[in-house]
Amino acid sequence: MIRIPAFVTVFALTVLSGTVAKAGPLTAREEKVQIKAARSLFDKGRKEFQSLTGVYWSFTPDSSTRPTLNSTISSYRLGIMLNDVRGDGCLRGNYELLLEAFAGTIYQGPGNGLGGATLQLR
Repeated sequence: MIRIPAFVTVFALTVLSGTVAKAGPLTAREEKVQIKAARSLFDKGRKEFQSLTGVYWSFTPDSSTRPTLNSTISSYRLGIMLNDVRGDGCLRGNYELLLEAFAGTIYQGPGNGLGGATLQLR
């Protein structure tokens, strides 16, 4: 016969009773955590920040006389979701308002740099 020490029995019962107690209703804090986790990144009022960068090359596949304009550009966007996600299939989505600022250098072609800002509805 195997004899189990008393402290092991007490420990096992404590762990089991804690597990059973957790199976009951959630506390207010646990509910908040679950609700926060269930929120989508696309819910109304959510904000996002994007940073984009790239290199652009111009090419002329036809025999036109357009000037070459090769550049680099960096863009920063701040967006806010205007409504919650709705719809089904390929029409599922929401609207977002974006404010964008961009700047870059022209390394081949006329000019030295470019820059600007846009307001977009996506």
